[in-house]
Amino acid sequence: MAFEGIADSASDWSGPDWELIAESIPHIVWMFAPDGRAEYFNRRGVEYTGLEAEETYGWGWMRLIHPDDVEHAGRVWDQALRTGTPYVVDNRVRRANGEFRWQAARCLPVRDATGKVVKWIGTLTDIEDQKRYEGRLIDAQRTAAEALTLLETLQGAAPVGFGFVDRDYRIVRINEALAAIDGVPIEQQRGRTVAEAVPELWDKLEPVFRHVLHTGEAVRNLPLAGQTAAAAGPREWLASYYPVRIDDEIIGVGVVVVDVTERVQAEGFRSAVMSQVSDGVYTVDRDGLLTYMNRAASKMLGWSEDELRGKCMHDVVHCQMADGTPVAGTDCGLLAEATSGGIVRAVGEAFTRKDGSIFAIACSAVPIRFGSRLEGVAVVFRDVTQPRAFPSLIRVLIADSHRTTGEAFQALLNRGGGVEVVSVTTTSASAVAATQRLRPDVVVVDDGLPDLDGAATTARIKANAPETSVILMTDKYDESIAIDGIAAGCAGVLDKGRAWVELPGAVHAAHSGEATISQAELQRVLSKVRDRVRPGRGAELTEREREVLACITQGLSNPGVAERLGVTPNTVRNHVQRILSKLGVHSKLEAVVVATREGLVQGELDTRRQGTHW
Repeated sequence: MAFEGIADSASDWSGPDWELIAESIPHIVWMFAPDGRAEYFNRRGVEYTGLEAEETYGWGWMRLIHPDDVEHAGRVWDQALRTGTPYVVDNRVRRANGEFRWQAARCLPVRDATGKVVKWIGTLTDIEDQKRYEGRLIDAQRTAAEALTLLETLQGAAPVGFGFVDRDYRIVRINEALAAIDGVPIEQQRGRTVAEAVPELWDKLEPVFRHVLHTGEAVRNLPLAGQTAAAAGPREWLASYYPVRIDDEIIGVGVVVVDVTERVQAEGFRSAVMSQVSDGVYTVDRDGLLTYMNRAASKMLGWSEDELRGKCMHDVVHCQMADGTPVAGTDCGLLAEATSGGIVRAVGEAFTRKDGSIFAIACSAVPIRFGSRLEGVAVVFRDVTQPRAFPSLIRVLIADSHRTTGEAFQALLNRGGGVEVVSVTTTSASAVAATQRLRPDVVVVDDGLPDLDGAATTARIKANAPETSVILMTDKYDESIAIDGIAAGCAGVLDKGRAWVELPGAVHAAHSGEATISQAELQRVLSKVRDRVRPGRGAELTEREREVLACITQGLSNPGVAERLGVTPNTVRNHVQRILSKLGVHSKLEAVVVATREGLVQGELDTRRQGTHW
């Protein structure tokens, strides 16, 4: 401290020599009377505070100390005055511009020959930079301590092994998960070499450690397999190794190890099972890019999984219909409906093999979810080019203006057996689009759809899918609606009020090519068209075909016609197809209407028959 060597005796502290010394010292210098009142501040003190020296005399200097420090500074000063011991304190002192800066205040007592304190002499030294550095250092130490605590907490709790190995391959840090690999407690692991810790794996690990230390390059996700002293059976790990640097020097290797034994075993089991499944299975991400394909799918398509991985499955295998008509990606029902969260079942779709050939498939598409997030679609398919030995379900699409009613009909049909409702729609446009995409066997159409009526919807469906049968349902039976629907190609007309009883049978009848309408209702329809006779349309019909048509008009089913005419049902079916073609109609029901309107059959319909379809 300044004055430490000259403040030992009470010489004259008011002469020119004293002022010369005080003004030459590069510090703020002050002098106090024995009772603690300020008597002198040097020029540096005046410049720093911006006050005249006299303003700091007495106890005025205390108002320069920061309010938060003044109590402590005063207490230490009082103690120094009472005991005659040096005054040592760090506090903030206001400068001329109002800024407070940290100052180190040091003050020593000056005594006379008898040891009595006659003066106090001291200095203020600016330590602002030092304090800021100390503050930053404390903050850094606190941040480092918090980070270390967090890291140690994570290392201790995480099911992932963490460790640090120095350049001599000795374990410096290791967590419980990594120590558990060889079953030795953490305390006994530290200081051991990796070779001592896991001798069974060292021959595989040594080249990796050397590579990281010599090149500074990390090695990530290295698969390891082996058996350690603590492991019950072979284990599988994924290990990553990272260079640890201080400045530019590599001081060791950080190790992260994940035990993936159960995952590998599950994957092996899944692969073994999927390789034996006869159906083709593949998965795609949200963009339709292949992520997985089993052996059966590869065999059917002619592509290996590696060849298709990362490629758009629609563009490669689902790009065209069975007749070669291109299918745009935006029209792909498998991906569009499944990625919207629904399960899709489809028959009549087509896939293209690697050699360019096309084959018919039946398939299901199921969304893949991780929690609530949709990640992709799984598609299961089979080749249906060859007919199955067992009967297939009748696939039905329902279009009703009220979804709840449509879903109720869906439950009714699914419960009855032999029928699978593949979709329920609420508009004409969606019904036509779904028919094109799903190719159902039968479509049940509500005449009250909001965008088009039943007849117009039937016409559009038959234009796009002539092989599909259509049943028209009305809220209140009306002969004009029935006539329009029959003309459009529907296979039957049902009153919604009776549909809860008659719909299942009507679906089976329509699928078999039979008409679906009650005799009384058909009689009313025919009475409307008898006045519109236009002879000549059936001129090309043979005598046998006229006989078959007459039987149909009387309400006989194909087996009934066969029994009456003494022929087989197949022969009747062939006659019916030729009749429909020659009359230019879509169904037996429409043929009956045309036959009546054109005067091709004689006599009245036998209304005593109680059947709903024939």
